[in-house]
Amino acid sequence: MVPVSARGRALGLGGVFDARLFTPGHELRWTWTEAGGTLLLSESGTGLPGWERIELEAEPVGSTTHLLLGELEGRAGSAWSRLTSGRAGAIEVPVLAAVRHLLLRAVEYVAADPDHGNAYVCEERLLELAPAPEPGREERA
Repeated sequence: MVPVSARGRALGLGGVFDARLFTPGHELRWTWTEAGGTLLLSESGTGLPGWERIELEAEPVGSTTHLLLGELEGRAGSAWSRLTSGRAGAIEVPVLAAVRHLLLRAVEYVAADPDHGNAYVCEERLLELAPAPEPGREERA
C-alpha cells in the first residue's frame, strides 16, 4: 500500500527523515539511519512478523491532549485540511473538520527511576487528531 497525499497522489518519502504514523491502537515510528530505525508501539501485544518484542516497564496514566499550532483553512483534498500558522507555514493534515483548531491526543506512560524512585513520563503514544472544541464550550467525550 502506497500512502497518498491530500490530492490523491503517491507520497514521495525520499526526503523524510522522521515519521510518526498512528491510529488509536498503534503508533509506528520511523527514523532514517544507515542501520534503519523503526519502532511499533502498541498496548494490544500485537507486533509485526520478524520484529523483536520489548516490554516497557511503565504504566499508562491516561490520555493527554495538545493544541496544535495554527488554524484550519479549508479543504486540502478529500478528507484532508490545511493547517496554517505564521511560524510553521502550512501543512496538510488527514482530518476534515469544520472547526478552526485541532487537538493531538496521546497517552503517556510513567516509569520509576531505578536509582532514585522518581516517577517520570518515559514514553508517549500518539492516538489521533481531533477537532478542538470552540472556546467556552465543553468538550464532549
